[in-house]
Amino acid sequence: MKVCILSPVHPYLDVRVYQKEALTLSKHGYEIIIVAQSLVNMEIGNIKILKAPEYNNRFKRFLTQPLLLFKALKINAGVYHIHNPDMLPIGFILRTMRKKVIYDTHEDFSKRIFMREWIPLLLRKLIAGLVNALEKAASKYFNAIVVTQPQMVSKFGGKSHLIENAPILHSELTDKAYKLSENIVKGDNIIRLIYVGGISKARGIREIINALEVLNKTRPFRLWLIGPCFDDGFIDELKGMAGWVYVDYLGYLLQEEAFAHMIQSDIGLVTILDVGDHSTTSPNKLFEYQRFGLPFVSSNFPKWIEQVSETNSGIFVDPLEINEVAASLLRLAENPRLRIEMGKNGQQYIFQKFNWDIESKKLLDLYDSIK
Repeated sequence: MKVCILSPVHPYLDVRVYQKEALTLSKHGYEIIIVAQSLVNMEIGNIKILKAPEYNNRFKRFLTQPLLLFKALKINAGVYHIHNPDMLPIGFILRTMRKKVIYDTHEDFSKRIFMREWIPLLLRKLIAGLVNALEKAASKYFNAIVVTQPQMVSKFGGKSHLIENAPILHSELTDKAYKLSENIVKGDNIIRLIYVGGISKARGIREIINALEVLNKTRPFRLWLIGPCFDDGFIDELKGMAGWVYVDYLGYLLQEEAFAHMIQSDIGLVTILDVGDHSTTSPNKLFEYQRFGLPFVSSNFPKWIEQVSETNSGIFVDPLEINEVAASLLRLAENPRLRIEMGKNGQQYIFQKFNWDIESKKLLDLYDSIK
């Protein structure tokens, strides 16, 4: 069966789109074509990559919809696996033409839209309502809905399939990460922290940098800050903070490069704030830290605590309480044996109970069911 993965917002090597879903399906005999962000059309093994139409701002990307639809129809796939609510209108058109359509939603976008500060507040409310209505219609009209969060299953009803964003255990990606890590120097006599993810106010970055200032009054800490930031004004604000001198800002990195820095770090951070759907999301970066044996300090969201607290692999804190964040990091810094023990506990949890080897079987079962 030919499968077209429509994910024009993501880079073609996106971990979930390519490293997990596309590679899994390709290895089990499916012909995979990905339409995503790429400089050129290419083939990687048995997977074809077609570059999505280019756009230079958030609004113009919606004007590329007719081009995407034309490209999708030309591919003439048996199944169209679409990502992000942007693709819902195209999904409805494809379904009307009797094509099989799977909608893969990574977040609760009806809530996440309220965090988009570049959209006027009134417009955010209208868009959130529209997305919610389209997603509910899709849950009745499409062949299947894939969700990454357990609480989203009830929202989409009987056609929903929970396939969580569990970490990859072994792959070319992880092999590259370990090789690259050999050339990364974390710095002498410091505790190396790492944060990987989107950089914004809602991700608690200001609070982390304030905690860094507090920590360095006791002993040396440095932070690898890795991820995209689409607000130059926010980066300028961060650079003006006293704690910025302890930050190594690396911006967006390829996934294997980000993983390589995790391998060379001492503690992983995911102290995002309780806004939008953050408290109910699946903490993907926390799981990636565990995959590479890193103890973590994370937000004390009840869902996260319920899922991983029994593993004793990290510390949960109020992300707004700077002194609490700093104290937890200092506790781990001053107890190397605790860091090692927590790191091993987290890695054991990932390898035994929560990984893509397990979740990928759900993806294959879904595709078997809609053939």
